[in-house]
Amino acid sequence: VSCRTPTLITATYKPGRVVPSSLTVRWAGQAAPASTMAHVALIPDGNRRWADANSLPHAAGHMRGAERVKEAVKVAVQEGVEVLTVYAFSTENWKRDPSEVAALWRVIEENLRREQQSFAKQRIRVVAVGEVERLPASLQELIADIDRAQAAVEVELDG
Repeated sequence: VSCRTPTLITATYKPGRVVPSSLTVRWAGQAAPASTMAHVALIPDGNRRWADANSLPHAAGHMRGAERVKEAVKVAVQEGVEVLTVYAFSTENWKRDPSEVAALWRVIEENLRREQQSFAKQRIRVVAVGEVERLPASLQELIADIDRAQAAVEVELDG
């Protein structure tokens, strides 16, 4: 999500590039019908560039990006999107300065922790995919806690 023009896109994958499909959801008052959006992929991009352009540390750009992801989750819930995939950390991110990588993990963890109760109430499942074992242990534990809380809510509501 560019911090200048937040946009959600669905995408199809072709080796080496992501090609937007015909569906684009813009927060500027235009939205595709919810019935057409079963799965939306969100690729937060440009957070460091935004921070550089505003003479801020990269961590500030990542925090701004996290705000945009929170907005995307809200829009996805409102629009009836069944699955929202957020590509929050790629293998390319490991090549960054270790202090920036640590700051990015902190931003992710702090935001997940802050929204933990909201996820359970809204029946939002958080699933980490990929090389989960490389995540900081505290983040792995938090994701497991969120999953357990969601399971408990589902049993309570469905049972």
